[in-house]
Amino acid sequence: MRGRNLRPATEGGKLDRRFIVSELCEYGEKRREGRMLRSARYKYAVFNGGKRPEQLFDLEFDRGEKINLATRASSAGTVREHRNMLAQ
Repeated sequence: MRGRNLRPATEGGKLDRRFIVSELCEYGEKRREGRMLRSARYKYAVFNGGKRPEQLFDLEFDRGEKINLATRASSAGTVREHRNMLAQ
């Protein structure tokens, strides 16, 4: 599996990347899986099912992740950008 050592970041250093990706297996339901991308400002998540299969949260203004911006027309560009990053 490809990856990078995150230890320098946990010790106060900087990462030389624009985003970090993680995956969720069996999230909530046995066959529900997802991927999450964390950029400097946003958290973007996609799932293979559920009521909200695509989520975008602005962590600068919504640290509790209560407002899903993925369905808002005003966030379409940010959603598209994060989809592209996840595809990378």
